[in-house]
Amino acid sequence: MPQEILAEDDFVADFQPIGDLGLESEPIAVEAEPQEEVSAKEYNNDYNRKVTQRNQTTKYILSILRYFPYVDPFRVNLSGYNWWRIDYQDDGKGFLPYFGYVINSEKSNQVINKDVTANELMEVHEHYIFGLYNMGDEVKYYVYGIPGGFHIDEHPYGGDTGFNTWFEGSDIPGYWLIYIDPLTGEVMKPINPMEPTD
Repeated sequence: MPQEILAEDDFVADFQPIGDLGLESEPIAVEAEPQEEVSAKEYNNDYNRKVTQRNQTTKYILSILRYFPYVDPFRVNLSGYNWWRIDYQDDGKGFLPYFGYVINSEKSNQVINKDVTANELMEVHEHYIFGLYNMGDEVKYYVYGIPGGFHIDEHPYGGDTGFNTWFEGSDIPGYWLIYIDPLTGEVMKPINPMEPTD
């Protein structure tokens, strides 16, 4: 019999962008020169293009995820989320969007050598999770979850690359989450990051 979770246990995401991670594996459009004011029509066209691309990418993702187990990995009820468990293969290849943010972040200059990497944690636990956070019918974020405890030595990249939200797991200690805006490709950071002290 499933546990009944009270409404106050529901988690609602609240994030701010931290920008791209400077990784070569995921191209981010960068403007060479400052742009003049963008007309409303140009803005709407750009936004509509991004929404169409997000919707097509999400459709592609869902067509692939049907081959992976749908899971409920957390002890708390995270409203608006859907999760899938993906077995980890140490080949550096990912079929989900922005996977390069997860596995290639150690190439970033931001990461200190002593920090544990997402690859190391996925290898130990032999999996990761992928999620979609929806607001109504709209996918608001793509979310990756890396297994690990709420400890400094299991905090991927010390939190420098966006893994700053942690929730206790149902079957393992928990997962560190990274949120990606599907419209911009930006990694989002929580307004109140969760940082372990031990």
